[in-house]
Amino acid sequence: MDHRQLQFLDALAREHHFGRAAKRCQVTQPTLSARIKQLELELGYPLVKRGKYFERFTPEGNRILEHARRILREYAALTGSLSSSFESSGPLTIGTIPSAMADVIQWSHRSAEVTTLELREYSMSALLLALEQRTVDLGIGYIEATHALSDEFVIRPLLTERMMIFYSSQHHELPDVVQWKMLENYPHGVLSNDMQRQRWTSCIQDQLTMDIRINVEADSVMTLLLMVAQGHCIAVLPQGFSGVAATLSNIVAQHLPDMGVEFPRVGAIWQRGNVSAPMIERMMKQ
Repeated sequence: MDHRQLQFLDALAREHHFGRAAKRCQVTQPTLSARIKQLELELGYPLVKRGKYFERFTPEGNRILEHARRILREYAALTGSLSSSFESSGPLTIGTIPSAMADVIQWSHRSAEVTTLELREYSMSALLLALEQRTVDLGIGYIEATHALSDEFVIRPLLTERMMIFYSSQHHELPDVVQWKMLENYPHGVLSNDMQRQRWTSCIQDQLTMDIRINVEADSVMTLLLMVAQGHCIAVLPQGFSGVAATLSNIVAQHLPDMGVEFPRVGAIWQRGNVSAPMIERMMKQ
């Protein structure tokens, strides 16, 4: 048994797919499968339930996985203490809320340690689940939503999200300086079941006693922005979506004035025992 076998087992638990786990570990699928099979023979237990594809871990496999991750945490701590930096530290999987994607791409590429970067987009509730299940190494999301996480998680503030108004210059006319109260005169589009929508509409109702007319609900940002471009609505969205909006013609994005309320804080979230934790810690210091 060696630490690479344990890494292969951990990768399979994250990906639930032999091919993706092999890609994550930068080996061929036959190599990963053979090394896990070798581990099963050494331990004397089947660890993985296999059909045509990966199905699940056996009860013995889940117990071994817990020990494997503990060993990998110790191994990461050991190698981290021997060297403050590596020529390459391997792959990193980052899960992020949609509005932070552009910032994450710019920030994550500052580190030369990441040889393979995988970005995944999540709603905030799905991101928290992915962090707990360790299917992502690092999460970028709303700090206010992390209260239920255990003390095993580190939370590091990164930025404060600001809101902007998005509209079509061909279909709607707004002044150069937009006041919140003006927005009740326009049809609005929102993201379905979105925590951000609930936050800003609550702020508007509580702070400005505005009556917002919602004409469009969309399940993706691109769909909503397409509806904005076609003049069906305007939309109040986080500033992070301005890059996406710039790819569509006729959409104008303007900052909204501060209402005197605290806007959502976005932060980095990771588990202390994560194998990638030492690398993430160093990235945060850059």
